[in-house]
Amino acid sequence: MTRARSQRDNRRTFFGMGLLTAVVLSAVPVQAQEADIANAELVCPVDTPEADVVGRLRALSLDLRGTPASLEEIAAFDGLDDAAVAELEDRFVEEWLTSDAFAQRVVRRHRSLLWPNLSQIEFSTRTVGVDGRGIVFRTDGNIQETYRGMRGATCLDEPARYDTEGNVVTTPDAGARREGWVMVRPFWDPSTPVKVCAFDAQDALTADDGADCSSETGGGRRGCGCGPDLRWCLRSNDQTLVRNAMLEDLDRRVAANVVEDESYLDLLTGNRAFVNGPLAHFWRHLTKIPRFVRMEPSAVDVQTLPTDLAFSAAADWRELRLDDRHSGVLTSPAFLLRFQSDRARANRYYNAFLCQPFQPPAGGIEIVTGAAAEPDLQARAGCKYCHAVLEPAAAHWGRFTEYGAGMLSPTFYPAVRDDCRRCALNGSGCSDDCNRFYVTKAQTEADRQWLGTFRPYVFLGAEHVRNIEAGPRLLVRSSVVDGRLQRCVARSTAEWLLGRPLGSNEDSFVDELTRGFEDDDFRYRALVKRILQSELYRRVR
Repeated sequence: MTRARSQRDNRRTFFGMGLLTAVVLSAVPVQAQEADIANAELVCPVDTPEADVVGRLRALSLDLRGTPASLEEIAAFDGLDDAAVAELEDRFVEEWLTSDAFAQRVVRRHRSLLWPNLSQIEFSTRTVGVDGRGIVFRTDGNIQETYRGMRGATCLDEPARYDTEGNVVTTPDAGARREGWVMVRPFWDPSTPVKVCAFDAQDALTADDGADCSSETGGGRRGCGCGPDLRWCLRSNDQTLVRNAMLEDLDRRVAANVVEDESYLDLLTGNRAFVNGPLAHFWRHLTKIPRFVRMEPSAVDVQTLPTDLAFSAAADWRELRLDDRHSGVLTSPAFLLRFQSDRARANRYYNAFLCQPFQPPAGGIEIVTGAAAEPDLQARAGCKYCHAVLEPAAAHWGRFTEYGAGMLSPTFYPAVRDDCRRCALNGSGCSDDCNRFYVTKAQTEADRQWLGTFRPYVFLGAEHVRNIEAGPRLLVRSSVVDGRLQRCVARSTAEWLLGRPLGSNEDSFVDELTRGFEDDDFRYRALVKRILQSELYRRVR
């Protein structure tokens, strides 16, 4: 009896005996079925056969949709010959590969690669709360002390009063100077006016001393409040909405790449992004004042944002095209804020997309005693093994702010700035920009040559300088040229679907998948289908 005929007879028997009975019997171990054989424990187990139709359909549906195949889908195979079974199975796979459920499976897969988490990020230094009287007030103690002379002091529950020059009138009360409230239509719900402490509701664009009220510097200056419609101040749940929007932007980029059946390389080098109401509000009004992270200069041109997106439109998503300095998910705010140093960004790329974690050599790290520390990590004993590769790779993110997601244009942030070098040599008077982005202090004599230099250039070899200006796109394209990226994606995707690591004896299988991935123009759906159709998947699943 041929193998094909045997499988066909088994399949007919399977459906003939009834679905429930078949499922139960299919779970009975071979050893139990052969319990009547003498010395059964000494008999070598047979090779794992290909999964039957029901088992295979169940595995395909779970991998592609996250749910088992329905009884109706399984019953559709009853009575079909081998050719018809293969044709129907292929039709189901094609249908499931184009489903929203598969796109979401790929999204979840990429969350495990990119580790998105912004739970600790605060998107405004100006936060507001609502007290028991229903009055909105700024919660930061510094501004309470500046305006009212006491931390924790809020306003009176009465309408605000003004003198003839338009200044807020205060009333001495319990050791503080308290003002009244004004009615404001807040950006989060313009249809419902709320009471806001008058000092906190100030909408001036500049402080009494000329500082920009929308910036971090202007936040604690007299004359600065929450701005027009309270646009610079966020409630606690508003912070959450912005965080969630940045994470969903990342998810939507992944989903769109799969749904549109685009090249996987576009996910890592393209300029597509997504915005909703909270995210559009953030890019327009809040990039200058996040707490502990640097979002300026803004990486998004506000002129390209939709003008009809209100903050409350959290479910209204629009596609946005960024400029060509961006590089897909590798420069998305969710990625840049999750991995806040250029080294961390390069490290995650190497792990997730090149399958090359930075690890010490097999013999351990060289230990050198009694020698002065080499400031260049690419040459320092014990560090150079990793950093000789990591430093040039990290330079690809040099134009994106560390500890933030801003973008540093070479026009305003050249390789060397004379004002930063002069103040560094003088030892004082350096601006915030110089201190943040340029070398202004020399720790060793070797560092003095770098005073006034844009930090990503420090100790970078001449052959790697182009990495800074070309950005992560160059890193991705270089990884494609040498074959590392497509081989890693093929291997890791196969391991995801097979549910186990691949051994070195299966390198030929990875080679085959890699060639197919290239032939299919790096389309992720085509790669997944190749894996599902492989003999290895049929036997393992």
